[in-house]
Amino acid sequence: MKFLKGLGKFFAVILSIFACVVSLLMIFYISVSRFISTNNLKKVLNTSNVLKMEVDGVSLEYEIIGIFEEFDISREDAKSVISSQEFTNLMDDYFAKAIDYYILDKDFPTFDNNTLNNLLDLAMSKNTKLNTLQKEEIKKELMKEMEEIEESLPDKEEIMSDSFLKEITGIYSSVSIFYFIGAIIILMFIIFVFTYSLYKPFKYIGISLIVSGTLFMIPYMVFGYLIKLINVDMFVISVIKNLAYQFFITSLMVLSVGIVFVVFYTLINSYLNKNVNKEVE
Repeated sequence: MKFLKGLGKFFAVILSIFACVVSLLMIFYISVSRFISTNNLKKVLNTSNVLKMEVDGVSLEYEIIGIFEEFDISREDAKSVISSQEFTNLMDDYFAKAIDYYILDKDFPTFDNNTLNNLLDLAMSKNTKLNTLQKEEIKKELMKEMEEIEESLPDKEEIMSDSFLKEITGIYSSVSIFYFIGAIIILMFIIFVFTYSLYKPFKYIGISLIVSGTLFMIPYMVFGYLIKLINVDMFVISVIKNLAYQFFITSLMVLSVGIVFVVFYTLINSYLNKNVNKEVE
């Protein structure tokens, strides 16, 4: 009898290791799925983050300020235009349309004309020395610059032709979170068979969830220290931080479920032991 119990515990431990691997894969899948969702990408690809993006060591913000300076708008005035609500509304709307274009197959993104006109009017108002004709000429030139930004957007077919992107999108469109939950339920049932106990599977699976949840929480918790070790621009940092946050939130949920499972097991086990002791007395 003791041999069978020991064998049951052995297989239960082995199965809990499998459950740990499954839960790690589940955390990874959910976190990446949350990260590449359109709503989250729109949070990452916002005006403040994109302005931090660097090409050859030069930020996009610096490039845009340079464009305004070419049209007799001072650096300080250009900065105030870029930090304005008009500029934020224009760019956030454009980035949202770009994400919808790539992810949801919507129309090719363009700048909203009304918001763009409001922004350019604001920029022109910064230089009081310009007459109406000059302002209109400069406005036309700035419009051309904005059109060039639109035209420089990579073609969707060109982006999605990348084999890696195709594999990623294929995986996350075909896999469901219920596959992972189903796998954990099956492992719990098999542990029940080996231990012949309805409540012991909660202990083994609970510990597995706690371990996997804790492992994926660590990167976010030490993010502040890790980021100092790599030399990347602020946009990349914001992307990495958002991805790490998705892992943290998912891991926290898995960890919480694991703790609930272990507490449930502890309470049932404690209740049963008390009843056994009463019967002995």
